[in-house]
Amino acid sequence: MSDADFNRLLFVARRKTEMAIEPNDPTFYIASLHSQLMSYKGLVMPRELPEFYLDLKQDRFESSLISYHQRFSTNTLPQWRLAQPFRFLAHNGELNTIKGNRNWALARQSKFETPLIPDLASLKPLVAQEGSDSNSLDNMLEVLMMGDMPVFQALRLLIPPAWQNMPHMDPDLKAFLEYNSMHMEPWDGPAGMVINTGKYAICGVDRNGLRPTRYVVTKDRHITFASEIGVYNYPAEDVVEKGRLKPGQVIAVDMEAGRLLKPEDIDNGLKNAKPYREWMDKGTCAWKNVWMPKRISPTGITTPPTFIRSTIKSPLKNATKSSAS
Repeated sequence: MSDADFNRLLFVARRKTEMAIEPNDPTFYIASLHSQLMSYKGLVMPRELPEFYLDLKQDRFESSLISYHQRFSTNTLPQWRLAQPFRFLAHNGELNTIKGNRNWALARQSKFETPLIPDLASLKPLVAQEGSDSNSLDNMLEVLMMGDMPVFQALRLLIPPAWQNMPHMDPDLKAFLEYNSMHMEPWDGPAGMVINTGKYAICGVDRNGLRPTRYVVTKDRHITFASEIGVYNYPAEDVVEKGRLKPGQVIAVDMEAGRLLKPEDIDNGLKNAKPYREWMDKGTCAWKNVWMPKRISPTGITTPPTFIRSTIKSPLKNATKSSAS
């Protein structure tokens, strides 16, 4: 059994356990249940974590990848279960569209299906309808990944860069983003994110770049993604590379290949994964809104202002059926 299949079984087991216990115990929460990830949460000061979780003091306890989040609760009442990171994601920001995103997730959950999880319909709701916006975003990311969607595509589906009215954007990349925009509305708002999948360490920023996100690479082959520079002490002469993410960019480390993936590497991989430009050229129907001002007919009847839609491109009859991958 592959790690991915095993983690899907763990996902199903966790959801069924939550659904059985939470109605009678609203404080019940499973921090993590994954073959490669462990989550530690606490309503404590950072220096107290090793006192609370004694395994963090053990020299034998090692990991090549760690995501860490420290904050004071602002828009939700402090709760242990809402401490970050969540199961995959830590998020600094606010999702201004969270109510609409939750409603759409609820409305569409009957359409989520995959042969990889035959009983997915029995696990509803798939996205938390209350609590923190970051928790709901993590739920949606998890569902997409459990359905075998690549994590970079899932991230671009949820929090895309600006692509409309961008005449100089690579047309293949724009086709990928436009194609995915038809499947889900953006989870929009100021956002700086780090994501830990066990294989990838990922850092991303929203389309407006309203949360600073920086990275530093040192000679000892350590890379740090953070919202601020200088989050830990390192000699300045050991810095190999440093920089910041621009609006809408994503950077990552492939832990298995030992490779740093720059924004252009991730974009190239996404746009070349499928023939998105060909699909969009063959299978889209665009409309143009034409404004018709108020008119008075010869009989004296006033016609209110209206929009009339006219077709400007309709090659659907020649389109071939393609899977939404």
